[in-house]
This record gives sequence, structure tokens and C-alpha cells, in this order.
Amino acid sequence: MNGAYKEKAKKVYTELRQNVVENIVSEWERTGFTWEQYDQETGEGKRSHPFDGWTGACALLIAAEMY
Repeated sequence: MNGAYKEKAKKVYTELRQNVVENIVSEWERTGFTWEQYDQETGEGKRSHPFDGWTGACALLIAAEMY
């Protein structure tokens, strides 16, 4: 699809994807858990763990770049 915001949307998606994946991996390496929530300022995992709800969907983000 073409549109006025195609390039901007692609850039925002790429940056958001990278930030989300890097934060989840970083917290996994730091704590050994995926979390229900992540602090909006620090990215630190909060609340329930292990939690593989929406965080598990990030595997799809990772896989999307692999294929």
C-alpha cells in the first residue's frame, strides 16, 4: 500500500520493534523472566512473572525479521 505516511510508519514500526525486543531480551538476561509489565521510564520488568502473555507475542516480532 502506498500513502503519505508509508515511510514514516515504517520508520516508527522499526524503531518500536527494536526497542521492545531489546528491552524484553535485556530484562530476560538480567532477571531470567519475562514480565507482565515494563516500567515506562526504565524498562524494568514489573509485576507478575513469569508472564508470557503479550510478551510472548514478541517472538513474532523477532521471527518477522528473520523471514
